[in-house]
Amino acid sequence: MARRWWVSAAVTACLSLTLVLSSCQSPVALHVAYMPWVGYESLSLADEMDWLPDNVILHRTNSSLAAVDMLRDGTAQVAAITLDQALRARQELEKLKVVLVMDESAGADMVISRRGYPSLQSLRGAHRLPRR
Repeated sequence: MARRWWVSAAVTACLSLTLVLSSCQSPVALHVAYMPWVGYESLSLADEMDWLPDNVILHRTNSSLAAVDMLRDGTAQVAAITLDQALRARQELEKLKVVLVMDESAGADMVISRRGYPSLQSLRGAHRLPRR
């Protein structure tokens, strides 16, 4: 239920932002760079459902660094990146502003292991499971 609310809120916020930005007098193209990540899939959904204005152009990149590169070289005016990446990018791009938080971590980023590994250092040299 909470996940559905976040997806709905993200799509609504994304649409609101694009409508506000696209309501300027001249319909200048707004290029948005993002990487494949579940938190940004509302952008893909909005694009597939034709919910975005015609002047909003999405660029799916291979990584968040590529999205930041597009900001840096001016090929994108907006990028969906993590807060730590935005803070790093702001060192170079002084006018960079965070305008929307699309998702937040609730502690889901973790390492799960078997017993016998009390710390991250104890994982060093441990055998990895084969990829399928």
